[in-house]
Order: sequence, then structure tokens, then C-alpha cells
Amino acid sequence: MATLQNSTVPGLATHHFKNSGKALSFTVFLRGKSNDQISKWQQQIVERLFEKSELPTAIQQGMNEYEMQVLEDGFDGDEEEAVWNEIKKNGVLPYVILLALVVDELEREVILSLASDLDGNIEEHGIAISLRRGRWRFHHSDYLAQYCGRVDAEEKEKLWKQRQEIIGTPEWEPSPKTMYGTWVFDDTEAKRLFAELKLPKSEIRRNLKDGKEFRLELSSGRLVWVNSALPGEFELLGFEKLGDIVKIKFQNIPPNRPAKGQMEFKYYNGRLVALNAGLVFRKI
Repeated sequence: MATLQNSTVPGLATHHFKNSGKALSFTVFLRGKSNDQISKWQQQIVERLFEKSELPTAIQQGMNEYEMQVLEDGFDGDEEEAVWNEIKKNGVLPYVILLALVVDELEREVILSLASDLDGNIEEHGIAISLRRGRWRFHHSDYLAQYCGRVDAEEKEKLWKQRQEIIGTPEWEPSPKTMYGTWVFDDTEAKRLFAELKLPKSEIRRNLKDGKEFRLELSSGRLVWVNSALPGEFELLGFEKLGDIVKIKFQNIPPNRPAKGQMEFKYYNGRLVALNAGLVFRKI
């Protein structure tokens, strides 16, 4: 991650600087196979945008798409028409501010996040310009929000898998003997395990606080789950083992609408562990 000034891009945000006198920065985010070094693909993109000055062209191409939409829909008054007449003379760069640049090697995508007060539409909804398959395309900022949500979910999933791999476990089979009983949050083992996994202190505190609200009861044909998200009693259908993961399968009890579900835990040292939920259960 790096922070640069809009002034490093010739002509960018000059209208804003002229009116406010404030220099504005933008952040460059790199996502790739390695967090420690820039990849060849990322280097090529950065060189294209900055050393070969493709960044102004990228912004202009993306905004050309938006201008076509404006012309098709018609101007919202004389003031807006005057602004776009100025843009035809000077180009769009002076009127937009670059906020962030994302260079994603894993998805082979480049996204520019920008802001502008050109008109009420983009002032409210923002600007995202993306490079995919060799073409710069215009979007509103919800495109970037959706990207961030998707990447955040992918990164969390990868992190959980890495954490799960850290905890080894001997061979075992889920059976009434190993599974039936009442499972409660194991505060002591959770502290030790979370510390071993080097979870952030804030995450450890949250997991320890929230975990005490959970309880799982398993017996023949019966599952009771106590917490605020999915409280209630269900019919226990059985267990499925996949490596050291146990899937606990259940369904609603009539007269509730028929629906099946499952919970997944890692069986570790006599505990049921769900790291993605911050849960470590022991049987009492």
C-alpha cells in the first residue's frame, strides 16, 4: 500500500485545487499471491499507469462512457450543460479526484475510485473505473463496494483455512459416544488456542465475550442450539466426517416449515472448534 498525491497525475483535480487550495492524496492497494513483494504483473500495471502515463487516458476513457449516458439522458439544466461544455474544452481530468487505485493480481482487475461534483448523480453515487479484458469501463462506486465485499469474504475464508490447518488432530470417528452430550464454551482452551493462532487481541476479546452465550446439546434424534441467531430445538439427523471436520446435520421439527441444515466443526483435542465463528466447545 502506498499514498500518492493527485498532483503526480498531470491535470488531475486541478479544478478542485484551484477552488480549495488543498492538495489531495490517493492510496494504491496491491493484492496478489505474495504480500511481501510486488509481482511482475502488478509491476507492469503500475508502470503502464504512471511511467507510461496511461492513468489519465484510463480516467478519460471511463468518463467518456458516463458522458455518453449524460448526453443520451439530456442535461439537467443550463448549469450542467455549461459544465459539460467546459469538459469538452479542457477534458474531464481537472474535475475529478482520485481516491484509490486497486491492482488485483488474483482477479486480474484494476479499479480506480474517484469523486467529483460534476453533477448530482456522480456526486451522490461516486465513480469507479475498472480495467477488464483490456478496456476501461465506467461504474458507480457500488462496483468497488461489491468488489471489496467479495474480496473480504475470500480473504477471510483463506485465513480460516490456514488457521484450521495449524491445529492437527488424531484420527477419530463421530459417534454417539464422542458427540452426544452438552457442549459449552471452553474459555480456558479458547484463550490458549486463540493466542496460539495469533489472533488480534480485539478479536480474542470479542470471541471470549460472545462465546459464553452459546450452548449445544446433542442426543438421540435431538439437537438444542442456544444463541441469539438460531435458538431452538431441532431433529438431529446424524453426523458426517470429512477429514477432521464433522458435519452435524439437523432439520426443523413440525409444525415448523420443513428445512434442513448443518453445522461444521473441527474436532480437536476432544473439543469442537469453529474458528470462523470464534467458538471452542468442550463437553460437560
